[in-house]
Amino acid sequence: MANVLEQINAYIESQPAAKRDEMKALHSAIVSFFPDCRLSFLDGKDDRGRIVTNPNIGYGHQTMNYADGKTRDFYQIGMSANTAIRSGIRKPSTRQD
Repeated sequence: MANVLEQINAYIESQPAAKRDEMKALHSAIVSFFPDCRLSFLDGKDDRGRIVTNPNIGYGHQTMNYADGKTRDFYQIGMSANTAIRSGIRKPSTRQD
C-alpha cells in the first residue's frame, strides 16, 4: 500500500492540467505554511470498496465530538479536485508519529 504522500501526489497528478497546477500550488502553500501538519488521504470509498464521496487530501488533525457521545478523528483542512473544505479554525495540528 502506498504511503500517504504517494497517494496525495498520485491523486494530484491524476487531475487535468489546469486543476493539477492549482492543486499543486495550494498543496505546496499549505505544506509550506504548516510544515509539520499531519497529512491524510481519503480515497472516497467505504469499508466495502464502494465510492461514496470524492477523494480528499487532509491537513491537520482534530477530534470531532458528536451529540451521541461518539468521536471521530478527522482533518482540519481538506482539499478535493472539486471543492475546498475547512473544518475548525485552529492552526492545523502537527504530525503524530
